Amino acid sequence: MAMFGLQFSYAGITLSTRAALLQGMSPSVFVVYRQAIATLVIAPLAYFTRKKSGGSSMGLRNFSLIFLVSLIGVAINENIYFQGLLFVGYYFTRILDLLTSMFINILNMNFLKR
Repeated sequence: MAMFGLQFSYAGITLSTRAALLQGMSPSVFVVYRQAIATLVIAPLAYFTRKKSGGSSMGLRNFSLIFLVSLIGVAINENIYFQGLLFVGYYFTRILDLLTSMFINILNMNFLKR
């Protein structure tokens, strides 16, 4: 039931994103806004839920590697997804999302049998 609700909310977000893109918002700017809002929401949660251990739990090297991976991986993925949403359409992107989920579940069932 939770997955059903999650898919409906994801479809609503995709529809509102498509509406914003069709009104003239650049997909790259939309990705920047989305990342900035996610940072503003998650950063206080990460700060206030951190245990008071005295030292830093993550060094500069690990932080820079995580930052680089998220910058390259997530930003490029979202840019490609939103460009496709702008040029192709809502139904095609939803079908690709559902096919990806189905393919992952099939692979998961194959690995669980072993």
